[in-house]
Amino acid sequence: MAIFSKKNTSFVVYQPAIKEAINTKGEIKIDTDFKNIGEPHPINYELMQGLYKDFGLVTAIVDKLVDFVWGPGFYTLSDDNRAKTIIDNWIKDVNFDSIGRKWLRQALIKGFSPLELGGSKTEIPQGAKVLNANNIYVVRDKYGNILKYRQLKPNVIGLNVNDYIEFQPFEIAHLNIKEYDDCAYGLGIISSAIKLIDNLLNLEKGMNKLMERKANSPIIAYLGNRDTNDLPSQDSIDAFGAKLSYMNNTTEWAVGDNIKIEHIDFGSVGEKFNFPLDHYMNLLIYSFQTPEVLLGRGNIPEGLAAVQMDAYQRMATSIQVELEKIIETQIFKRILEANGLVIHVEFEWGQPSQEQINIKISQIIKILENPFLGMESRQVYELELAELMGLDTTKIETKEQQREQGLEEPLPKIPATEQFYEGQDLRKSWK
Repeated sequence: MAIFSKKNTSFVVYQPAIKEAINTKGEIKIDTDFKNIGEPHPINYELMQGLYKDFGLVTAIVDKLVDFVWGPGFYTLSDDNRAKTIIDNWIKDVNFDSIGRKWLRQALIKGFSPLELGGSKTEIPQGAKVLNANNIYVVRDKYGNILKYRQLKPNVIGLNVNDYIEFQPFEIAHLNIKEYDDCAYGLGIISSAIKLIDNLLNLEKGMNKLMERKANSPIIAYLGNRDTNDLPSQDSIDAFGAKLSYMNNTTEWAVGDNIKIEHIDFGSVGEKFNFPLDHYMNLLIYSFQTPEVLLGRGNIPEGLAAVQMDAYQRMATSIQVELEKIIETQIFKRILEANGLVIHVEFEWGQPSQEQINIKISQIIKILENPFLGMESRQVYELELAELMGLDTTKIETKEQQREQGLEEPLPKIPATEQFYEGQDLRKSWK
């Protein structure tokens, strides 16, 4: 949190320490530059991208986590209305909600997601674009400070300055998921499950092949009768075998008593794969830390499901905290400085879901049913209830507003008093 103090009616902002420590002496290990462009990626980004595109389980897990992080919505807070208005207008102009989802999705898949902020450092970014991390490389000094970013152009080798586009640190909002050691990138949530995914896919491939071969019961036909010396020729056996090879679900047979047909029973082929499939599926769920109830799988007690959901929500909250820091220090700060403002604007999560709203409404209604609730407290709860129900609270007058309005209105004139002050003798009218 930033600390605000007034000085000549303006706000002096003391920013928290940013992740890159500038004045430290500890050095980091920098991997050999990739094609003289920057530090190499720790994992195969194209493989991670392919798994997200083609493997439905990975797609569902990543998308659900994105929804949990961005689903509650967000809003901004600031003690300076001008700064808040500037940020809110920028968020609306660039459609930051949609961009933020795409930004986070790539970070979850690949571990690293660069968001380009267009324009110079002294102007408001006129646009924001999520760049493909496959071609973006980080350049750092020996202390871990980011010096620049470089984007390798498509279809080039990358041996000279003309083969890449260079970005200054203020032009990129750098989001990492699962950082480790001194690496400039994160690992994402897929890379740790690669071996499990490979085993599961190989198991499913073998199961499908075996099901194709053994799902039907192979037929064995005995032609002739050795006891009666009825021995068919090889041509007859081959001809009957050819008929069997073309058999389908509409084929019916009519044979003589010298032909006996049997089939080989392999038992239930699919049941043999139940345990290994469940085993690898459970390991994948553990690796991704996704509750089974979100995947439509598992019959677990309600209490255990609640614990899993709480842990999953904590994971989503930790990602929200990281996003919040990056948005405030790398995006909002640049926008405000371009407007000549040294003000801190908070990025806050928390637009409630409909279920949460309904629970809150029920709680307030129960409170309002208390006959001993004070009038001022009752009024506060009634206004909050109206806001939760989507009513226009600006048209609702508080008790103080009603009282002030009543004091401002002129008192009604009494005709007899008016006549008295006009100098008329009202006693004459009484006779």
